[in-house]
Amino acid sequence: MKTRLPIHDLIDERIPRHIGVHDDDALHLCWLAQQLPQNAVVVEIGSFKGRSTAFIASGLKSGQIYCIDVWSNVMDLIAHADNMKLLGYHNMVTQIRGLSKEVAKSWSKTW
Repeated sequence: MKTRLPIHDLIDERIPRHIGVHDDDALHLCWLAQQLPQNAVVVEIGSFKGRSTAFIASGLKSGQIYCIDVWSNVMDLIAHADNMKLLGYHNMVTQIRGLSKEVAKSWSKTW
């Protein structure tokens, strides 16, 4: 069941709905993350300022989110990092700056 959590109000305040994923899709991302096991690993391609990242993180029991984005404007990269820190998700989020196809070529993570 897709239910709003108290943290979602803070996400909405910090990263407005018009930036990134909209409400229904955001709640669906949270719900999907809730279905994952402990210590799940999520790779998000296209993270912008972190709205979708935050909704995914809000549903994870534990784990790591790898966010891949070109972040052509360094201020968006900084905003993403600041948002994750403010929301308390900075320890579970790793930012990877670059094109996803280029990042994939050098991806060495194994689980």
